[in-house]
Amino acid sequence: MTPRQQQALDAIRAHWRAYSESPTRAELGRALGITAVSAHLLVRGLQRAGRVVVAPRVHRGIDVA
Repeated sequence: MTPRQQQALDAIRAHWRAYSESPTRAELGRALGITAVSAHLLVRGLQRAGRVVVAPRVHRGIDVA
């Protein structure tokens, strides 16, 4: 896992703790200072690595594995 992916995973966990729901890609991007598209790509990498589970076509569908 890359350092940036670790930052994304930490941000997802922090959002879950604070709001009891997953962040949107836009919220994740704002937390990391990147675009929503870049956040989406980070989430896809985390999904491939087995670190998160993403529900297809669900607005807040990121869950930490």
